[in-house]
Amino acid sequence: MTTHGIVSPLSQAIPIQVGIDTHAEVDLVDVQLVRQLGLKQCRNQDLPILRAVNQQNLHTYGAYNLRLELTDSYGVRRTTLRPYIAIDRDPEDSQILLGMPALTELKILVDCEQYQWQYKLDKTDVRIDTYKRFRKWTRNANVYALIEVNHLIRELSLIKSTHSTTKPIPLTDKLPACL
Repeated sequence: MTTHGIVSPLSQAIPIQVGIDTHAEVDLVDVQLVRQLGLKQCRNQDLPILRAVNQQNLHTYGAYNLRLELTDSYGVRRTTLRPYIAIDRDPEDSQILLGMPALTELKILVDCEQYQWQYKLDKTDVRIDTYKRFRKWTRNANVYALIEVNHLIRELSLIKSTHSTTKPIPLTDKLPACL
């Protein structure tokens, strides 16, 4: 699966193609991109030995910290700074490959059926308001309240409203599971 991102060394912003591979054990960057950006190698000398599918060793050029901005399928944009191992990537492949280390650290959920990905929803991303407060915000507007249940959420528990003293609001446990 591929997506698009922006690398931003210093004041530049360069759009690039980013691969997502849930089977990759490392995160990779094309050495040509590293040279183009003029990145300095990390001091970490403990790099893993990489092997291709045919069990041939892959030459690595060190680890490089890269600032990467990604926007998920719901429009959530985040920028991260993390290390990637530089290798010679095929020019037809993405310039960056997010493997399981990055997917786990960045809390990225992948929906292989829909060819989409998103950042994991955190409890701080959800807010439940009272009816009274909702009406106040929507005064003088025709509002149709729609609730969209994110199909990538595996498990939801009770969420307590921060604006009322009522009991927690139960959410259905019949949501489809991801992967």
